[in-house]
Amino acid sequence: MFNLSDSKWIPVVLKDGGHRGRTELSLREALVRSDRVLRFDLPLETMVPALLRHLFLPVVMRAAGVPGDESDWASRFEDGPVRSGLAAHVERYLDDWHDRFDLFDPERPFAQIGVGRLPAEDRAEGLAKLVTTSATGNNVPLFTATVEGQGHTMPPGEAALWLVHTLCWDTGGPKPSPKDGVGAGPLGTLGVVIPEGRNLFETIMLNLPILGGGLEPDDLPHWELPPRIYERRVTTDLEPGHRVRLFTQLSRSIRLVPDDAHEPRSVVGALVFPGIEYTAVPEYEPHTVWARKGENEQVKFVPKRHPYEHGTWWGLQSLLALPRRLAVPGNQNQDHDRIERLARQLQTVAELAKLHLPNDFPLQVSVYGAKYTSPPGRCEGIIHDRIPVPVAALMTERDWPERNAIAVSAAQIHDMAEALGRAWSHLRMAAGRGDNGRDATGLDPIDLLLDRIDPLARRFLRALQTCLGDHQAVRSALWQWERDLRDHTLEVFEELLAMVGPRAVAGRTVDYEGGTREYSAAGAEIAIWAAAKRHLPLQWEHPEGIST
Repeated sequence: MFNLSDSKWIPVVLKDGGHRGRTELSLREALVRSDRVLRFDLPLETMVPALLRHLFLPVVMRAAGVPGDESDWASRFEDGPVRSGLAAHVERYLDDWHDRFDLFDPERPFAQIGVGRLPAEDRAEGLAKLVTTSATGNNVPLFTATVEGQGHTMPPGEAALWLVHTLCWDTGGPKPSPKDGVGAGPLGTLGVVIPEGRNLFETIMLNLPILGGGLEPDDLPHWELPPRIYERRVTTDLEPGHRVRLFTQLSRSIRLVPDDAHEPRSVVGALVFPGIEYTAVPEYEPHTVWARKGENEQVKFVPKRHPYEHGTWWGLQSLLALPRRLAVPGNQNQDHDRIERLARQLQTVAELAKLHLPNDFPLQVSVYGAKYTSPPGRCEGIIHDRIPVPVAALMTERDWPERNAIAVSAAQIHDMAEALGRAWSHLRMAAGRGDNGRDATGLDPIDLLLDRIDPLARRFLRALQTCLGDHQAVRSALWQWERDLRDHTLEVFEELLAMVGPRAVAGRTVDYEGGTREYSAAGAEIAIWAAAKRHLPLQWEHPEGIST
């Protein structure tokens, strides 16, 4: 058989002495040697939060318990997996529950429904049902690299990865018939945010909850519960405080079909049916961005998915719950007073940063998401990005210069991108091409600018990680950012000007009901420079730079 605790199936990049190399580890090895696992090397990036939430965190929480307070957390973090006792706890736990991690156990295979507990056992379908990004059934596009009927197999380890991924990110749609339609998997409805350290051990620690009273006695993962009988789609409430059950939700009832029931060497098919759905995302969900809904006494926070169109920099204000009034100086619109709530786990990291994490800790924040068709019958693409974040930027209750600088820069991205969009419309009108913002090729100047500034924004955030609260160092980094943003905005504008051709230089006059308006390349350029002067003030106040 294939036991996940002992068999090698998790692709990682491992540090071994002075060398780094790709290898595969078992669940036991990955946790015991977690301080040497630099990163995962998985087929799909969205497998990272799936493995972290469905396996690594629950096993650690059940084996070693959760930290009772911040001092307990800091002691474990400093000691590492061996000295803290984590490795020994994990070894004992996986020994105690060893048989529950067997992928092909005939009665209770890991994270699946056992033999005799699923209908249509003789109608196992291809592995496309297990691969979230594959189109199946009536959702197959006209032109695609594979078709559902195309037979292929998977090694057990790869099938285990897709099994866990399906439980977290599966598409909605019929399973297997329209009356069995379900929504997207639990992570597919969130804007997933994962704080990460320099290795797997630090990442696990940064994602552990700190609970003074420990875990609830009945907060158990599915592998510690009795085998579940298939009951079609089950909708239920999650008990308050049940974090382990939240992480190990069996949102689908699945059975993998091996090539040989007695000596499985590969997986040739899968059955995927509806599973357990929770009625609502609990307010203690740690790994999502939140959006504010309602006014005054009716205000509530709901999970917010990441923007698919423009990427991380466009959603930076929501990701870090940046204050909008600070981000947009002089704007009196009350909507900008709103502060969206920081992801719960980032709040925990912010609390730890006050005493137990150095201000220059190289924190990375990864965002994950999926774009589904509507209704969510097919996954059209995934979202993943990893950005450096100064720990001071997470501290919402203090006036940290790093956080203020990121708030300003996030607003400047929006302001200059929107100014560029208006300039593009102006240029198109000047050239007689209309003002719908896109040309026949689908060109979007906002995307052009965001792609261009991506390395600059990362360099700016890394620079802020080393400022350590020094106001002058932060101002210097912000000045450099403003100069780079201005230069690249003007560079994109010049490219747009070249696209519309000489007719825009001559310009034209357009008649409207209330009068006429002149459109020309010169007018668009004046508007861009005016936007740079208005939104990038350090560039104009200190044209020669700011010394540290």
